Amino acid sequence: MQLNVETRIDGDLGVIEAMGEIDMASAGMLRQAVTDLLGKGVSRLVLDMTTVTFIDSTGLGILVGARKKLQHLQGSFSVVCQSPRILRLFNITGLAAALSVYETYDDAVGALQSPANPEAR
Repeated sequence: MQLNVETRIDGDLGVIEAMGEIDMASAGMLRQAVTDLLGKGVSRLVLDMTTVTFIDSTGLGILVGARKKLQHLQGSFSVVCQSPRILRLFNITGLAAALSVYETYDDAVGALQSPANPEAR
């Protein structure tokens, strides 16, 4: 299965919706989407992985890189994921502790807007 990526911007909030498999062959598309949104001044980013069926180490590296770039910009990054398989991978690799992962898009956006969130702007 291929990766499809759609992006949109609402003020300083960028949204990437990834659909399919994030692997070595397709990860460049996700990396480019992150780069493009940050280049347009986005300081809050939500990656919606609701329909992602697979992610490999290359994809995980892109998530870590996006988080680091946004921290450097004093921005924030949230991931939407419901897949037990991918959530398990986040736990095994320690990314569950490093990433802000939410079950729904609304929860992710709400967390970015909440003053209680230390990453929120």
